[in-house]
Amino acid sequence: GIGGSRFQGSIPGQPLGSVVHFYVRARDASGNTSTAPTAAPSEYRTINVLPVYFADDAEAENGWVLSLIGDAAVGRWVRQDPFGTRLNSSQVEPAEDHTPDPGVTCFVTGAGFQNAEPDQSDVDGGCVTLTSPMINLQGVLQPSLSYWRWFALMGLHLDGSFEATMSNNGGLTWTALELVTTNQNSWVQSVFDLGTILPLTQQMLFRFTVCDIGYASLVEGALDDF
Repeated sequence: GIGGSRFQGSIPGQPLGSVVHFYVRARDASGNTSTAPTAAPSEYRTINVLPVYFADDAEAENGWVLSLIGDAAVGRWVRQDPFGTRLNSSQVEPAEDHTPDPGVTCFVTGAGFQNAEPDQSDVDGGCVTLTSPMINLQGVLQPSLSYWRWFALMGLHLDGSFEATMSNNGGLTWTALELVTTNQNSWVQSVFDLGTILPLTQQMLFRFTVCDIGYASLVEGALDDF
């Protein structure tokens, strides 16, 4: 147990190419039991042990492009320890990155400053764009992408968006991964099977665009542990 109703366990590291099947079974003080998945052991979770071709926890400079010509002047992406902003009791900008300690930095929209009002560092008047460095995924088997995102959309006018796209030709064309248009002001993991979306090449790029167009909303985006 790690406090309250939260528990954790670990599976020892396995050689590359391994496939690990597991399920979780719990019993309370009254003797009631439950499993996840519910049909276990005939159903189970699966972990494929695969090589990592690119990973970035935003703790060091790795060649990301933080803006494009034409991006909004306010709220452009930065890589820093986020200050955190709040609207009443709701977190707008995250106060902490996602990476476990000792990690402290993430990509976040708007540099901001300590104890700032939430509308002083959010995105306004357009879109801001974060682009990955070029990644070589030519010939990769079972390609998977995972990242953690934050998207706050608050205020009187809720017309902002967080969009993730990918390119396999160095940025000539882009294909959608996901579009978020509702408030999700917490760290959320997104996972994709890249092999079902585009053929993989030596010129893979990933892009994250946060927009506040039209009436000004409170719009904050963040990205970590790509």
